[in-house]
This record gives sequence, structure tokens and C-alpha cells, in this order.
Amino acid sequence: MRSFVSRATLLAFALAAGSAHAQFITSITRPTFSLGPTQVFNTNPQTGVATEFFDPRFAVPAIPASAPGFTGLAADEAGRRLFASTINSTRSDLYSIDYDTQTHTLLSSITRPGTNTGMFVDGLAYDSRRGVLYATRTLGGSGGAEGLFTIDIVTGASTLAFEYEPTSTSIFTIGGIDYDATTDRIYLSDDDDTNGRNIFSFDPANPLAGLTTVVAYPAGVTDIDGIGAGGGKLYLLSDSQDSASTAVVEGNNGLHRIYNILTGQFEGTITSPYPARTTTSVGFGLIDPTGGGAWAPGIPTPGALTLLAAAALVGARRRR
Repeated sequence: MRSFVSRATLLAFALAAGSAHAQFITSITRPTFSLGPTQVFNTNPQTGVATEFFDPRFAVPAIPASAPGFTGLAADEAGRRLFASTINSTRSDLYSIDYDTQTHTLLSSITRPGTNTGMFVDGLAYDSRRGVLYATRTLGGSGGAEGLFTIDIVTGASTLAFEYEPTSTSIFTIGGIDYDATTDRIYLSDDDDTNGRNIFSFDPANPLAGLTTVVAYPAGVTDIDGIGAGGGKLYLLSDSQDSASTAVVEGNNGLHRIYNILTGQFEGTITSPYPARTTTSVGFGLIDPTGGGAWAPGIPTPGALTLLAAAALVGARRRR
């Protein structure tokens, strides 16, 4: 008796292969005088394997940037796209990157509230329940408030949603953010040691409640550049060794830290492609790149497209 696998069954396997292992997406940004990388990587938390997803240096059409790479990432699962921000002269430009084709589209240039003046942003988070893109900036005291902003994807206009840093003070340095639909919270990483380095949460439905402390950074970690929030966990992208003194060794090391929201415990680390301090072309010594993060379970894992092609082939054979 001849056995066969139906096209529908094989397609189901193929789609599962593209999303069975949720992806923590990270980006690397560097100054133009640095010799470091700029890629976007997806990391399989189950295996720890990181695969290059996109490299803005070789994008066509070109992605102009004064600091190559993306500072912020956010995932729109329903739209099967990433939102990505890059620093371009005196502003941040907002792009989308298609999950399946890796093609990019310039959406807008981000501007300060009520003006046409460009604004820099550090992190992005997409509230999938409400269809709202959030951004954070860490320039309090320099041309406006430091806080969470909503971003109009079409026009780039920003609106202050919550100010956590008065412009005359320096209490917070929040760069990494991501939204988790299960808890309906935005999670934020604060590198400032004024009140201790912490992960916070923010309720988009109740912005007046402000920030809620979730957990302090793990011992030795001082700089978390990106967050992916999903599956009941937070995936944290920490910087490389960020002390200027070679006599001081800190515990960042470019590793992904995993925090279980349900148990309230850290669950270890994942090796990442985040580089060690890179040399520069102008004699500034070693510098740290920065980056972003997002939880994007719908991005296909390597091999998923091959399985889809195989499924289509089976269907074609059955129609003969």
C-alpha cells in the first residue's frame, strides 16, 4: 500500500517549522568610526543558535545612517514585519522589514511632539492589542522630555505618552523596551544606577500609574540594550564589558539573560553574536556598540522556506 503525506500536512509542518521555536531578535548599532558589525540576528532561545536576518550595510535601496545599524526593534506579528529605527543625522528614521522577504521600507522620519524637528529614539515596542508603536529616548535635559512616546507610523509624529525623566534631572537611562501581549505591559530596561539598575513595566491602558519595578538587573550587569518580551519570559541583550578601566571586569559580556516573569527568577544566559568592544578607525580606542531587541516568534527559522517549497512540490506532483 502506497503511503504519502498530503500537501496540507506538509504545509502545516512547514509553517510550524517557521514558528515552533520563537525568536529573540537583536540588532547592533555602531558609530561610523567603529569597525564593528551592524547586523540584525534572530536567536532561537531553545538552542541558542543565532542566525543573521538582515544587514543594513548592504540594503538596497540604501539605508542612510550616521550610526550604521538599528537602535530599536519591535515586532508586528499580524503584519509579519519588524519596525526598526536608525540614527540619520539629527533624527531617527523608521523602517519596516518584511519577515519573509527581508525587504525594507522607509516609513517616516521621527519628529518631536508638535514640531517638524527630528528626534532621536533608542528603543521601540509595538502594542499589538491597540496597534500603537512606542519609542523611548534617553536624552533628558537635551531638547525635550525623556520618556515613552507614541509614534505615528505614517507621518513620524511623536506624542509624549509618559514622562519618566524631567529634563533637569538624570534619574533614568531607559533604552531597551518591548511589549508583551499576554501581560499587556511594556517592559523597559533602566541602566542608570541612581536608583539601582532595574527592569520596569508600564501599563498602556493606565499610563498615569507610571513605572512598576519588575526586577533588578542580575549581579554584574550594568547595560541592557534590548528586550524581547514573550512566552512568559523577558530576553535581555546586555552590552559587552562597559568599564573604561581594563582593571575592572564587569558582567555584561554581550550575553542574553533570560527572566521568567511567572516565577520571578533569572534562568541563565544564551550566547549571542553581540561583539566584544571594537576598535575604531580614528584612534579612540575600544568602544561599545549599542543595539535593540524584540520578541518575534513569527520570523521563519532557517529551513522553513525549504519546507514550504517542498510542500508546494508535493502538491504539484499530486495534481499531475
